[in-house]
Amino acid sequence: MGNHSDKWTSITVSRDVYKALEKTKKNGETFNDVVASMVAEKERSKKQESELDWLVRQGPDFLVPYAGKYIAIWKHEIIGVGRHEGEALDAARKKVPDSNPTIMGVPTQEGFIGGFKIAKTANT
Repeated sequence: MGNHSDKWTSITVSRDVYKALEKTKKNGETFNDVVASMVAEKERSKKQESELDWLVRQGPDFLVPYAGKYIAIWKHEIIGVGRHEGEALDAARKKVPDSNPTIMGVPTQEGFIGGFKIAKTANT
């Protein structure tokens, strides 16, 4: 008999299979395409979580120069900055052409990012 984690894995897989089947019915996509899309989304989510964890470890003052801007993070490095998402992505792709960075907006006023309070802006 399996342990508790096997049971939870089975439940998660069952829910994912159910979701995939529902999507195939609604969108007319193949089951394999839907599953591949779901796997890719989970991988993106893990990557974004890793990038956010890295950002949090940098400390609250790290983001001060980027307040009010968008940043592109790739492999735990800021590789692009811009006034909007597209500009940050363009800057990132110029620096690392094959990148698929996580784009994040940095607040301009006091706010919280990953549990850190940002008390300064780029203009102060």
